[in-house]
Amino acid sequence: MVTAERMPESLIEQLALLDDTSDNLLGSFLRTVSHDLKTPLLTVSLALELLGDAFPADDRGRVAREALTSGMRDLEGMLDAVTGVSRARRRILRDEPSSLVDVLTGHMVISDDEVSRVLTRVDARSVTEAFSALSDGPLNLRLDVRDDSVAISAALPETIVELDGSCVAALLGSLTQYADTPVAKLAACEVLLTRQGGALRCGGGRLWLQIPAVIAE
Repeated sequence: MVTAERMPESLIEQLALLDDTSDNLLGSFLRTVSHDLKTPLLTVSLALELLGDAFPADDRGRVAREALTSGMRDLEGMLDAVTGVSRARRRILRDEPSSLVDVLTGHMVISDDEVSRVLTRVDARSVTEAFSALSDGPLNLRLDVRDDSVAISAALPETIVELDGSCVAALLGSLTQYADTPVAKLAACEVLLTRQGGALRCGGGRLWLQIPAVIAE
């Protein structure tokens, strides 16, 4: 009889170490990109300022100036997006129980569950920053309390209503498309929540958060 062999513990440890190494390499890469791109970006920006009125005063000069200025803005947006994800991977998080009611203050909550006794150890900024990426004002939130977590959803803005899946994957897949959209901030929040055992995804025209939670006695 043929039996399946178990993976040696030493190999499991090596794979775990490889995962950690890959994660560290990704973090280093993001930090390097966000840092090293700043210098050439500032150089081009300064050159544009110094040139000032040196551009020809005809249509060609105007088009050239506008193209360079637009390109600079796009590069700055992409750099800001990468920097936001990089910082989210290194941010010091608060590990203190918070009332879910406090975390959701200012928003309209729709739920069939009792939420007044729900506590979470997730840094509240991970949630509030995700909401502020969607709107400056109050949101209508749907909430579902489960055994050890809370699922929260909110409608996506029209600009990204078709987004499906991971915001990090979407952003890294196309910085040009998503750098100056709410996806950039949501990607940073996704990193923060994942670090704390939570999750953030988009689908069906809504943003979905899952955060660890407990019911206070």
